Amino acid sequence: RLWFRLALSKNHSDDVARGRLVQAYYTLNAYSSVVSLFNDAGITDGTDSGVITQIAESLLKTGGTSKAVSLLQGAIRTRPEDGPLYLALADCYQQMGNQQQALQMSLKGRSLLHPDSPAK
Repeated sequence: RLWFRLALSKNHSDDVARGRLVQAYYTLNAYSSVVSLFNDAGITDGTDSGVITQIAESLLKTGGTSKAVSLLQGAIRTRPEDGPLYLALADCYQQMGNQQQALQMSLKGRSLLHPDSPAK
């Protein structure tokens, strides 16, 4: 982790280092470390969607629900066909108690993951 952190501190757009660090912290359930890393280095347009989802989940687990929503909404603007991002956003809305938005995002995410399935 030290080497990835050093690489990221020298180049905040190093998506490989960011991704590896997020995955390492997330695997250790070190959600506050993921959030700290996100606060320090942010994300780029090239950041992997799985990494963005792990950051959003870490924000949720540490009480940053509105920040998770903002992160995912921003990511969806640049990746409108990324189903897992919509599903993660649906989870955020669910936790906020916004059932209508949660359902809409969930349906959109599932339709992108399984485009040949009829909507339910």
